[in-house]
Amino acid sequence: MPPYPSTGKVVDLRAWTTFAWARWRGADIAPPAAPLCAPLLRNLGLAPLLYRALDDADDGRADQFRADHRYAATASLLRLTHTGRLRDRLEAAGIPVVLLKGAAILLRFAPDDLGIRPMSDLDWLVPAEQYSAAAALLQREQFRQAHPDLARSSRLAPAQAFVNDGGAMGVEIDLHRAIAPWPLDRGLAARTLRQRELHGGWYVPSAPDALAIAAVHRARHGFVWSCLDLLDVRLLMDAIVDEAWPECLEQLREVHAVHATYATFRQALHVFGGEQPRDQARLAALRSSLRLSQCEALERLAPLDGAFVPRLDRERPLIRSFVVQPLVSGSWWRSVAAAAVYLPVRLVEEWDTAGVDAKDRAAAPAARPLARVARIWHHAVRGKRRLSDTHS
Repeated sequence: MPPYPSTGKVVDLRAWTTFAWARWRGADIAPPAAPLCAPLLRNLGLAPLLYRALDDADDGRADQFRADHRYAATASLLRLTHTGRLRDRLEAAGIPVVLLKGAAILLRFAPDDLGIRPMSDLDWLVPAEQYSAAAALLQREQFRQAHPDLARSSRLAPAQAFVNDGGAMGVEIDLHRAIAPWPLDRGLAARTLRQRELHGGWYVPSAPDALAIAAVHRARHGFVWSCLDLLDVRLLMDAIVDEAWPECLEQLREVHAVHATYATFRQALHVFGGEQPRDQARLAALRSSLRLSQCEALERLAPLDGAFVPRLDRERPLIRSFVVQPLVSGSWWRSVAAAAVYLPVRLVEEWDTAGVDAKDRAAAPAARPLARVARIWHHAVRGKRRLSDTHS
């Protein structure tokens, strides 16, 4: 995996990201003269988009990304096909399923080119009161809990991962009962279910709800990592017509997603370009909905180049819980409440699982408590994510 770039390479990366977006959206422009940073662009999740843009420009460098596009298209098709029957079973049982994030974006914007955006799993939202029934049905259909050692914290988390290793490709479903941890969701999940739309035979969120979900998801990860959330937000903003924008802004206010949307849209415009008056007017409208001090804090938290040169400490559980979430949720007490409910349980699980690690089993009994304390400290202060992770 390549390191993240120095400041000098950021300019080259941005030249390619703005080209990929503009060319894919129909602009007749030539590829930039900047060096092609293929490993870095791949790490940002943009290899399939680069393939499509370069192929459209008849540029031979598209071959560097052909396999990425082909794999993304095949994986998305297999996942949607494989799980379509399962979705039908849930809906026949009276449990509506709304497809979130990457798969929903593909069905809305690129149903005939599923390779344009990679995704690592499927995210399904079901009503909270039917979550247990939905999880039981998944398990009867040979899906198992991806992390059985996290059973206690999974009951408190907004989603739980289930995997099926059969067939041509393993499939993972993140089954959601909420969009964000309690009490940070603030009705977004319920409204998403209520306002769902049909695209490609699947229910997906309305554009305003999808915009809020993408922004909230990026905020949960500290506004770093791949550019996929930024691509989603850029697409959704383009899809919202001017007449619908005031209502969309009001809906973002209702679910307290303006903070996250402002920070994410600001990054998206930098990465993919946003000189159009409409884009700047919408960014200004989001900014005017916040206090000046909030905007300044969000701009420090989510710098324009955050996708290219990420501050990795934003992903650490303590910083995420007590710095990032209070800023993006607009509520200190809700963020503290969410952390107070979830983190202690998660740390207890770290204590328990440290005792069954191979290195701990081989250690002397007296060393085990120290190993467990080290495990808890590492999780709370450092987290476990890696640069190679690609969010869906």
